[in-house]
Amino acid sequence: MIVCEGLCMDLQDFHLHNLDLRVGTGEYCCIMGPSGAGKTVLLECIAGLHRPSEGRILIRGKDVTAMVPEQRRISIVYQDYSLFPHLTGYENVAFGLRMQKIDPDRIRTDVISMLEKFRIAYLLDRYPSTMSGGEQQRVALARALIVQPEILLLDEAFAALDPVSRQQCMHDLRTLQQSRKLTVIHVTHAWDEAHILADRVAVIIAGKFVQHGTVQEVYARPASESVARFVGTDNVLPGRIVAHSPGLSTVDVGGIRIRACSDAPLTGNVIVCIRGAAWNVIPVPARLDSVNLVTGTLRERSRLGDLERMEVDCGTLLIAIARSTDLQKQNIQSGDPITLQVDPSDVHLIGEDKARPVGNSGTANVPGYP
Repeated sequence: MIVCEGLCMDLQDFHLHNLDLRVGTGEYCCIMGPSGAGKTVLLECIAGLHRPSEGRILIRGKDVTAMVPEQRRISIVYQDYSLFPHLTGYENVAFGLRMQKIDPDRIRTDVISMLEKFRIAYLLDRYPSTMSGGEQQRVALARALIVQPEILLLDEAFAALDPVSRQQCMHDLRTLQQSRKLTVIHVTHAWDEAHILADRVAVIIAGKFVQHGTVQEVYARPASESVARFVGTDNVLPGRIVAHSPGLSTVDVGGIRIRACSDAPLTGNVIVCIRGAAWNVIPVPARLDSVNLVTGTLRERSRLGDLERMEVDCGTLLIAIARSTDLQKQNIQSGDPITLQVDPSDVHLIGEDKARPVGNSGTANVPGYP
């Protein structure tokens, strides 16, 4: 449905660098990255609001790089919703159909049906200033979808909503998207949105694509140090390969020896990635021959709901996350010795050449394209 080839864009001090993106028909693709990475600029290039300085954009196989936005059959929804403040909910949703000079009776039927799908028929005669954020968001989505776009672009569309409204809006959107086989590109930095909505994600950092794949692939196996830090990996540590055995590599991390499952043997310096929740707190005394057993001193604890984040000094500072009840059972306090263990399958290694974002070009392929 969407193909971007070699897109470059210079916008004051910001640049997109030779981006390639392919999104199949009916796919839900999340573009993720930190603030200022280029997500919105890329989205607006696809929408036709910016023209790239190099490269081209194809929709359904047709080059639309120079085509005006209204000819692309694309709808876009922003974080601030952009509703017309002087129009009611009904009039906002009907606006696009009126511009197309659709029969008024059909407009009313279609608008009422769309509002009912988003459970907001009661907003027919209300103005945006009297609506909650969640209500405005649903009106904005209804307005975007009623014109039957083939492509829906969302720019941080759920960022300003409360948790309940976010969940409801995401559920309603996913249901409609799947029933219509709508192609969606959703810009976000929220991993929970990607987990719920996305078929695939593409990560962009500093104007370059650095990784693509399923949410779980990117989350558990970041391709570079920058991606690891973006996805919130708690332990991103420099290490050095010291030994190999079939399917395993042994890494020295500041004097600690850690084994990691490794399909292809790495050499030299690596980046060691371990999520905080992968560590298990082991009762003392523990078996000294256990794999990936490390002992240190609990320096700090902080509550994360039912969990606790721990900073453990093992010569190298490690971050572990455990249930508060588990720590209470073992009566572990700040300043006490603590023993941790991690399974080798939960240790991810990044070769030294991938410790920073990949080269001058990045490609993100979503299913349906090579």
